[in-house]
Amino acid sequence: MYPVKVKRFLIYWMLIIYLLISVVVVRHLYAFRIGKNFEADADHLTSGKDFLVEILDHTKEAEWKVSHPCSVQNKSAAVTSVNCVGAGFYPISSITEDANETQFIQVRESPLCYNWYIIATLNQRSNGTTAHKVWVFQVWVVDPQHASADEIQNKAQQPSKPSRIVTQNMKKRGQIPTLLLKRRKRDQHLHSQSITYNSNTGAWVIEVNMQFQYEILLVVKGKPEVAVNGCLVRDTSLILSLPKFINMLHPPLTGMDAEKLHGDLEGRPQLIQDPCTSSVALLVQSDVVSLTQDNFKSFSTLYLLKQFILDNSLSSLVVLRAAFTPTDLLLLIDGAIIAMDKDTGIFKAVPGLPPASMKLLKGRHHCMPSTVEQLNIIHAVAWGADSQAFYLYYGKDTTSSSIFKQVMILMELLQPFGFNNNANVNIHDIAFDCPSGKLGVLANVTQDVSHALVILVYNTVTNEWTNLPYWIDDVQDGVYSMMFLNTAESALLFWNSNQIYYSYQNGFDVGTMEVLSCNTSVLGSTPDDIIRQVLVSDHGDIVILMYPSNTLYYSRINQHHLIKLSANELQGVQHLLFFDSLGRLNSITNNSSVSPYPLALHVAGSVYPEVCKYRHFDHNSTADVYYLDLARQLSLSASLTYPLYYFNTIKVLSSSNKLLKQQVVDKFEYYQGWQTLNRTLIIKSRASLYGVDDYTQQKEGAMADVILEMKPEMTDMSCKLPDAMTVHVSLGCPPGRHLQVHKPTQCQMRANYTIPRSALQNEGGSVSTSSKEVLYNQDIGCPIKTHYKDTFLPAIDLYDGDVLIEEMAANYILWEVHGRSDYSYTATMQQAGCQSRAQTWEKMQQSFNDGEQPQEGIWGPHNYRHCFFENMTTPRGDDDLLQPYEILNSTGVNKIVWDTWRNDSIYQFTVLVIDPQYSFCHLQTSFGVSLIGLNPSDAPTTTIMRLSIGLFAILTLSLAFVSYIIFRRKHIEEHELYFAQDDEENGEPGPSGDDVAPSINVFNVARKRHKWAAE
Repeated sequence: MYPVKVKRFLIYWMLIIYLLISVVVVRHLYAFRIGKNFEADADHLTSGKDFLVEILDHTKEAEWKVSHPCSVQNKSAAVTSVNCVGAGFYPISSITEDANETQFIQVRESPLCYNWYIIATLNQRSNGTTAHKVWVFQVWVVDPQHASADEIQNKAQQPSKPSRIVTQNMKKRGQIPTLLLKRRKRDQHLHSQSITYNSNTGAWVIEVNMQFQYEILLVVKGKPEVAVNGCLVRDTSLILSLPKFINMLHPPLTGMDAEKLHGDLEGRPQLIQDPCTSSVALLVQSDVVSLTQDNFKSFSTLYLLKQFILDNSLSSLVVLRAAFTPTDLLLLIDGAIIAMDKDTGIFKAVPGLPPASMKLLKGRHHCMPSTVEQLNIIHAVAWGADSQAFYLYYGKDTTSSSIFKQVMILMELLQPFGFNNNANVNIHDIAFDCPSGKLGVLANVTQDVSHALVILVYNTVTNEWTNLPYWIDDVQDGVYSMMFLNTAESALLFWNSNQIYYSYQNGFDVGTMEVLSCNTSVLGSTPDDIIRQVLVSDHGDIVILMYPSNTLYYSRINQHHLIKLSANELQGVQHLLFFDSLGRLNSITNNSSVSPYPLALHVAGSVYPEVCKYRHFDHNSTADVYYLDLARQLSLSASLTYPLYYFNTIKVLSSSNKLLKQQVVDKFEYYQGWQTLNRTLIIKSRASLYGVDDYTQQKEGAMADVILEMKPEMTDMSCKLPDAMTVHVSLGCPPGRHLQVHKPTQCQMRANYTIPRSALQNEGGSVSTSSKEVLYNQDIGCPIKTHYKDTFLPAIDLYDGDVLIEEMAANYILWEVHGRSDYSYTATMQQAGCQSRAQTWEKMQQSFNDGEQPQEGIWGPHNYRHCFFENMTTPRGDDDLLQPYEILNSTGVNKIVWDTWRNDSIYQFTVLVIDPQYSFCHLQTSFGVSLIGLNPSDAPTTTIMRLSIGLFAILTLSLAFVSYIIFRRKHIEEHELYFAQDDEENGEPGPSGDDVAPSINVFNVARKRHKWAAE
């Protein structure tokens, strides 16, 4: 008998040996699989819930072994159920006469026992005058433990009895489903037109009106606090799809004379997905070519009309390659490329290619969002017998015709590798980088006895060539393929028939991926195995499928090793794999049968007992694309929680540091044994466009697409995905950005009006000789009413579509579109703070002597110079700063003042932002102004009117004065005559001489007056 301590020691080591053997066995032998009555995208099973295990070969006797606290219902059955009542990693073993296999499963405690079940239909609705389509959803709750076979297989059209009962109980407790539109990084609530509960069927009916899209991702959520039997409802995702190619030909149904397309009889099947709509895919098999547009639920066979075959001299109907673009499906047939338009469904030959000479065709792996760099985006590339040329597909040109354009490889790039211009170049593959306008050319270069495998990079925007800083001398026979990865630093994978290579960190981290625990880079279970597919998900999963063994390997972006996965779900027949838009891995067989593959569950079991170096990684990125304008900044944050005894941090990577300014702010929080790093990244454009001579060129050079990454520095395949925040930033003018002026929304607009000649000026500055009849532009909206005595400044906002961004606070200019000049500015250059003479319309127009120029071409952000510093090159006089300042700003002192006397004065202004540092956009808008308060009595006078009134006043006063003098003299003479006659009557002598007459007259007058007074 051994002592107790020795027994414990032996048991401990026996358990360790058992686990080690199990880990080795699980990576090599696969004899059973785990059933699918659980979430296919979950990385764990739920504690206390049954799951199925199945021996693949039912003819063999087997015995199941599980460790505590798991239990098996029937240890000797080929198919049985297992239940684990505690959280943790547990081994499950199947023992047969010729094999022992152990797989590890992860079990977690979770109250999320139920799922939502959704049926979606698109119905036609009419309101009497117009018809529209409405999505109608039937939603109920499903218990996976008691679901019907149809519910498990997603074929049910109504709830099963157990589902009806649990749904009714949920309804009684206040549960109600909510629909959200699922984005890549966020969910958006949908407004439901109506939601009702049908007690007869036991399901909710929800009606939603959504915009047309080829693919719609939905999430059904419920109230998180409502539970039945201690169980909550798990959020459930759904993919809705609408046909992209809506008018496809069906010759067998229409009686057309056509031939069916098919694949290579000796080749392997191909699966090509639309990079932007994963529900649309082409399946190329030896006997048929099928197109699915509903996430592999149904397929349409492709045909070519016989007349088209004759017109294009096609001797074969074998589809060698295919590629999707936003508008077409491209097929490579008999050395020619044909395109099926998504609107017409008709195949047409694509011009711009040498006849019957193409050998390969390739499209994009990643979807390219609509950004500034993609005005002439390339969607596909083809190449053929000419080893130094390839052809880029630009889509439809101005004539709505598809076209390819030739590009020649720059042979001087081969000199660093030891080759000259006479070297022979054999293109193996071409791949598109994401999201830049670059593509990589993987080529085998030979000259004399030297040969090397090199990767050349071509920029389709600038037409520049570069190369990656490495090459491979040991080039094996066969064809190499390549794929770029969606990372900040340029990364790609390339592979031959049994080896896969990685290139990370802009080509400075290069090597061959090795299989863990095998110490080999040669993949496959047998010598005949070859790599059939290499798939990469949006989250960073890398999956490799071997043919014909269906062996699976797994890795992640920036990892250097592979792990072997259980491929038991892929036994028996040939399979192809694909990721759907929700990131779930699925397999499809020759008979088009689709089934999910529990990737996360198998990865979690395969990496055990590895432990992630951090506990939690999170970030605040919510948009698929961030549009960053010139004057704005973007703030991104990420948090990482990790043990205190591990060093870890958050790395910040950028695909173009020269375009972005970056500022990093860190804050730390501490818990018991844990540390949290909260890192905030603030970015803005580096562009400085003020005062440059080549404004347009520099602005275009500053607009580009940049990828940013924030990720833990220490990570491995045991960490939960996503383990990085990858952000697509588009530097440039955001789509839909424009100016809006505050103005009335309702008014009675005049059709036309007259501008008086006094308000118009000729080019030389003289007053126009005639008035002008003009039309009011109804497109600019209602005019703003303002009093003629008030100063005026328009209120202008910056919008993205219908979303208000901010009040526009940049410098801008305005002009009256019909040439009215009866307005001026309240501030002088000095009052505005100028230190030198400011720009004015007069000075700017003098610099253009080449005929007619649009106003925005005379003065704009391309030639704007401010006046707030002393400009020694522009001498000024003492009175220069007393001129009107003609630049406006919402925060400045300058405003508009009116110089008009008409009571119906209408102005039509155009506003242009001239600050070159405010926006990449051309910000211009128009608005109208109508003056009120004017009447003839208080109308302000012009200079001519003032002179006329003054002259009239002078003449009037002069006439009044002369009239007064004449009247007074005549009146005095009459009085003198009267007094003289009166004196004669009284016997007083009259005047005898001129010298005494005045005194006598005065005396007489005084005497007479005294007499009147006495009387």
